[in-house]
Amino acid sequence: MSKLSKFIFKKWLKYFLIIFMAMFFMGALGDFISFALKDKYGTSEMFWNLFLKTSIIIEKILPICCLFSSLFLFINLKNHSELTAILSGSFPKKKIAQILFLGGIITFGIQLFNRGYYETFLYDLSIKDNKKNSFKFKKKVTKDGTIWFKGNEYFGSFLFFDEKENKIINPKLFMTKEKVVDKIIQGDYAIIDENRTWNFHNAKILKNLSGATFPVAENLGSYSTTLDRAAGDFQKYQAGIYSLGLISLKGFIDNMKEAGINVRSYFILYYEKIASAIACLLFTIFPIFTIHNVGKRSSSIMGGLFLTLIFTLSFWFMAGALISIGESYNLSALLSVFTLHIIMALFCLYHYFKLEKLV
Repeated sequence: MSKLSKFIFKKWLKYFLIIFMAMFFMGALGDFISFALKDKYGTSEMFWNLFLKTSIIIEKILPICCLFSSLFLFINLKNHSELTAILSGSFPKKKIAQILFLGGIITFGIQLFNRGYYETFLYDLSIKDNKKNSFKFKKKVTKDGTIWFKGNEYFGSFLFFDEKENKIINPKLFMTKEKVVDKIIQGDYAIIDENRTWNFHNAKILKNLSGATFPVAENLGSYSTTLDRAAGDFQKYQAGIYSLGLISLKGFIDNMKEAGINVRSYFILYYEKIASAIACLLFTIFPIFTIHNVGKRSSSIMGGLFLTLIFTLSFWFMAGALISIGESYNLSALLSVFTLHIIMALFCLYHYFKLEKLV
């Protein structure tokens, strides 16, 4: 990287860091005031809740910081005639766009880590810390997406819980006797009724596992057993998938897809994490079209702030609307999430190749 490229990149990075810290402070301050107005929170609880919300704050402000940084960079370079001087020295306009792309790659990585892993880490902490959501039993979502749970005299696993039918897909129960597994019950699915009875379909049972004799195996078309867990408990269990990292979440979705489960809503969750990272990259390079007006020095900071605000709000509004439309008309999850990003990427590419044609 040449000295001039380093100068432009460092200038962009300085704006990014300043804007990020300012916006993060404002976002945290707003939440802190909200918590302070609630008498139920002590000082330590307020700071703990702020920590748990840091991922959400970063998610919301990072794309705006990217856009502001690039916009302020061009405004500053224009108002001090530095951009004109840089381009007069035969410095390619495309090179400036490539420098912004480098900054966009950095913010892409930050947001991908934030949405893919840091967010899930904080979610898991919030569940463990929340006394209202604490169960009399333990639960764990493994890397392959299998959801495990534990009661007093049993533990088990399942792949997916259908809330509409109270149906547990691929259930497997390990019944214990004196802290030793004595019986294993599994099936294609099990339906939980109002009496907390599990009705297994195509059940396979292994008995007498803790005895001195050989275990007994049975294949039954249907089998019923009663446990101390209601259907609502398994809705909470399934919420544990939000604690899965990006790679583990993809594995969980693939497993459900192989089981013939409709995974569209989970694909949207997965794609949204990636899309928010791509948005940071696109927002960083979006202002390259302003290079076309190199000779104009009357760039208004207030005007730039207003346009940035309008653009950001419009982008997220339309992105949310596209997802809602996709859900209503059962469109592809990929198109629902990424349509606006593709349009914005084409806009950026158009102006990138147009830079070479301008004198």
